[in-house]
Amino acid sequence: MTRHVGLRILALVFSLSLLSVSLVNHDALATTSPSEYSDYMSHLATPGVGCFDSTYPSTTWANVTCGSGLEIGPASVGNTYDYSGYAGATTEIGFAEGSFSSASVNSEQDSKVPAQCSGSPCQGFYGLQLNSQVYGCTYASHSAECWQQFIFDNVNGSGNDGELFIQYQLVDNYGGTYGCPSGWYSYSAGSDTDCYTNSDYNYVPFQNPTSELDSLSLSGQANYESSGEDDAAICNATNCYAVSESDTNNNLDLYQYWNTAEFNIFGFDNYSEAVFNPTASMAVNLEEEQGTGSIITPTCNGPSGGGTTGETNSMTLGSGSCGVSGYYEIMSFDEYD
Repeated sequence: MTRHVGLRILALVFSLSLLSVSLVNHDALATTSPSEYSDYMSHLATPGVGCFDSTYPSTTWANVTCGSGLEIGPASVGNTYDYSGYAGATTEIGFAEGSFSSASVNSEQDSKVPAQCSGSPCQGFYGLQLNSQVYGCTYASHSAECWQQFIFDNVNGSGNDGELFIQYQLVDNYGGTYGCPSGWYSYSAGSDTDCYTNSDYNYVPFQNPTSELDSLSLSGQANYESSGEDDAAICNATNCYAVSESDTNNNLDLYQYWNTAEFNIFGFDNYSEAVFNPTASMAVNLEEEQGTGSIITPTCNGPSGGGTTGETNSMTLGSGSCGVSGYYEIMSFDEYD
């Protein structure tokens, strides 16, 4: 399977009235209410590298067994049509979280047939992605173009779990020029040969888009509060799942460069589209913080050139423009009919 980048327009209309923001003191909070639980856990660093779960009312991470050898990968990178949150040229993001403050969905299916799907249509298959911008970095003493994604791929089927993982990429013909590093996969991106590798992954039970989307959040950390880790976490109202890697494990050093974040619901992989019922709607929120925990008020980047992923959804842009309320970007989608 391949994960492609380079995409058509995803449509958004922003409304500042959709969300009221309440800040949680993540350091002082010893117990949480159900409304605070996912926000607290998404900010809480894991005890180390590995995979971890938590169930409300617990506010600690419990170590669980990771899966390994995930080969879901990309195909090409290019500027695409979506909104993203820009922190500023000299402001590094240490934490970003995407969520849905409202969602009205009666059905969702993937436009293609993922390998895990036993038939077509593939109901309930989708991906949540929190993506960095493509950034200049150094890998193995070579100048490189890097890209990092925090990904949850939802799997619908008896006995099947979705996958939460972090993906690292070396693009702009890195593989063609230098060869892909040991343990990395190569892939063709037009005339280029690029490289990618995935972290271990955490197993996540099926998250129903018709009933659970508005309780889901996907977060990514890059050396947040000097943890020394890259963390991905997905939470619903009662459970959180995390996977953690050393922030130097794959030497992309995202924490030094991350200034733009893109979040949304997309197709499962391989340029696929998440197709919703004709009356579906949702509001998408994006929060950003510096590595110290200081709040970032983002500016809106897009829609032209605002995104990096090649998977899509069937939502279209309504009236209005990007809006920022407090430290959230707010995006509400109307379904294209």
